[in-house]
Amino acid sequence: MESKKRILIVEDDLAIQSLLSMMLNSHGYETSIAEHGLKAIELLQRERFDIIICDMMMPFMDGLRFIKWLRNEVKMDLPVIVLTSVNDPKIREDILNAGATDIIYKPVAVQELFKRLEGI
Repeated sequence: MESKKRILIVEDDLAIQSLLSMMLNSHGYETSIAEHGLKAIELLQRERFDIIICDMMMPFMDGLRFIKWLRNEVKMDLPVIVLTSVNDPKIREDILNAGATDIIYKPVAVQELFKRLEGI
């Protein structure tokens, strides 16, 4: 039997954290939550994850700095799906150039999220 994929949710909004976690758990994923990039770094040093879902605007370390750390400092090649409410071509380019796998715009459409996760 295939083990459940583990997803790290990096999101500072409590409502979005719980909604994502609840939806993903009900579809067979295991989830852990980090409130910002620095907390995500702590978790990544202790645990193994298959996918990261990351918000862009967070305190202490935003999503862009977190992705750059992930790709450039520790050379981790985990798929990263970025959640953002800013639909700007320049920011999209910055996110993808930093090493994000995919971008989903808020509000997150549940079926869209699961479709993207299945493609990973």
